[in-house]
Amino acid sequence: MPTPPVPDGPDALTTEWLSAALASPVEAFDVEPLGTPSGLVGRLVRLTIRYPGSHDGPVRLVAKFSAEDGWAHALFDKVGLYERETRFYLDIAPRGGSYAPACHYAAYDADQHRSVLLLDESPAPGWPDLEDEDIIHLARAIARYHARWWDEPLIASFEWMPGIASGNPEAGADVLAEAWHVWQERLGAVL
Repeated sequence: MPTPPVPDGPDALTTEWLSAALASPVEAFDVEPLGTPSGLVGRLVRLTIRYPGSHDGPVRLVAKFSAEDGWAHALFDKVGLYERETRFYLDIAPRGGSYAPACHYAAYDADQHRSVLLLDESPAPGWPDLEDEDIIHLARAIARYHARWWDEPLIASFEWMPGIASGNPEAGADVLAEAWHVWQERLGAVL
C-alpha cells in the first residue's frame, strides 16, 4: 500500500487515508478535539476507529498534527521540531526504553512543512495533575533515557539529529522574537 500524503490537519482525515496509514481497512471514525483547536506546538484529536467485519486495529488513537500555519508553525518547523519528533518515533522509540506512547504511523512532509503522528493514548496524567514526587520521577526517567543515548554512535548516523556543535543556534531567534508576546500571553501565568 503506498504511503499516504500527510494530511493538513484533522479535517483532512478520511477513511481511505486512515486505512492506508494503519494498513487495515477503516470503516468509519469519530474525531474528538483535545486541547485548543489550533494547538500551540501541534493540533491533537482523539480518534475512535471502527473496522469492517473481522478486520481489527487500534480503536482509540491520538492524532497529532503540526500547528496551523502561523508564528508557532514557522518557529517549530524552522528549528526542525516536526521532523525530529517524527523521526524520533520512527528511528529511536521502537528501540525501547522510553515513555513514548506506541506509534502506529508517523510522517513528515518536508515540502509541505507538516507532520502527523498516530499514537496510543497515554495513561500519564497531565502536568496540572502531577505532584512534586511525580515530576521528580519523570525527570529522573527522562535523564536515564537521555543518558542511554549520550555519545551513542548510532545518533551520529541520524541526519535529522543535530549534534551539540552543529547548526546555527540563532536560526530561530528572529521568529522567536516576533512570537514572544504570544508565548507570554498564552503561557505567562504557567511559566
